[in-house]
Amino acid sequence: NKPKKMDKIIELYMKEGFCLSSGAYMGHLMGIQGQFYPAVFFYRLLTEKRIRINRPDSKYMPQESYDFIQSLPSSLTHWIKIYFITINISGTCFFISLITSLCHKYSYLLN
Repeated sequence: NKPKKMDKIIELYMKEGFCLSSGAYMGHLMGIQGQFYPAVFFYRLLTEKRIRINRPDSKYMPQESYDFIQSLPSSLTHWIKIYFITINISGTCFFISLITSLCHKYSYLLN
């Protein structure tokens, strides 16, 4: 379901003539394994984080891109925020478990 929503968002976004970052475009072409990159790209647009682009006339993504993504219905974009939060929580849990296991493994050095 999420890839279908992502495809729809990308289709609408490109139909409006906005440029997709190369990482987001390549991630989209990679299928489900590459969905992280377009999700981060659109998350940054949704949360109005500045995105650098390589164009001679501008250093950052135009405001119209942010406005367009934010004007899309919540039913189409809400999952992006949940996806991004889930990825962050998973990464944090992995990091904590890694530190815990390393402390447990090398605790004899502290005695």
